[in-house]
Amino acid sequence: MKKPQNHSLFEKFNYKNYFDCSTDYWTPDNVPYVKLSDQGTDVVAEYYNVKYHLEHLSRMASVNDLILKLKSLEFKKKYCTPDNDVRVPFIINSMVEIRRTLTQSGHSSPTAYIKEEKKEAILYFDSLGSTLDAEELAKQTGLKVYTIQMGRQRDYYSCHTDALVFCRLMAAKDEKGNYLIPNLLAFLEKNSIDSSKNPVVVKLPDNLLITAQRLDFIQANKKGDVIVHTGNKYGPENIDMFLKHRPEKADYGKDAQPASDYLRQKGLKYANIIEIQFYLKQLETRLGSVFTKDLRKQFVKEAKEKLVSQGEVNHDNLRSRAGLHQFTQAFFEKNGGAAKNTSNTGFSSFFRIFDGFFNKPQSQPQQHAKNLTRSNITFS
Repeated sequence: MKKPQNHSLFEKFNYKNYFDCSTDYWTPDNVPYVKLSDQGTDVVAEYYNVKYHLEHLSRMASVNDLILKLKSLEFKKKYCTPDNDVRVPFIINSMVEIRRTLTQSGHSSPTAYIKEEKKEAILYFDSLGSTLDAEELAKQTGLKVYTIQMGRQRDYYSCHTDALVFCRLMAAKDEKGNYLIPNLLAFLEKNSIDSSKNPVVVKLPDNLLITAQRLDFIQANKKGDVIVHTGNKYGPENIDMFLKHRPEKADYGKDAQPASDYLRQKGLKYANIIEIQFYLKQLETRLGSVFTKDLRKQFVKEAKEKLVSQGEVNHDNLRSRAGLHQFTQAFFEKNGGAAKNTSNTGFSSFFRIFDGFFNKPQSQPQQHAKNLTRSNITFS
């Protein structure tokens, strides 16, 4: 008698929908890197919204879309009340000038609407030092726009990662709702180069320098007086210690002034975060109320360990590693999934949520992204 075929209840992760992984040939060791797509950026943004209590970090297709949003009655009612201090982060698919040609393809810039002590402003800190969108924001909104003119990015793939980390740093809050970088607007006002102009060029606080890949940018801004990063590996670090612990691996020539390998390393971590999120959403749909907060934490912890055990993210590894597909199926069956196998209701609901997401052509990345729904999970 023929044994029945065992069909998985879970859609298999395809990294090509979320990021590209290749090799940085500027590095002596040809180290791998990850370049996020729009939908990959959206997944990490949703992850940060939950973990760092952000006011819904979202991606805007252009600066004009952001201007329309800032002018909308809905936005003004929600965020522009007199006594409401707020930071709303955005990532703009922005206009940059490359070889004297304007391009809007494949570049991300971190932006935020901020209101502090009844003062309003827009923060726009493009990684290449472009001020084109900052000028348009100042012109169309009438708000003070704080920006930079020096580039901090040196590679050709980390702008999306930079924008995500930068927005997280600008707008992150602790469990009690306090901003991790307090009094940000007051700092920028104090460190304005010429406040009579709009946009206003400013120096950044040390906390916002950790994404910089150019040493000249860091030296032009740093004060060295605050802890910019805490972690289990190195403990509390100021900006100098932070750079020392993450030396640049690329060789761009003796005049390039290398700074930090942080963004490349962060991009590799995003690859694993995206895959975990992909299966986490499916588990939430399949398990429903059975999928408790503790069970979510358990899945995330075990999934991280599983991916780490499969080796560093690189092009060859991604094509051959097992990933989390079978692991998720086993986790589901172990934690109450067997009881739910008798009904197809949850499965059908899953495909309604992700309708068209997995089968749409690659030429429509923004259509894919629209079908990702926010997960109200809590991460450890």
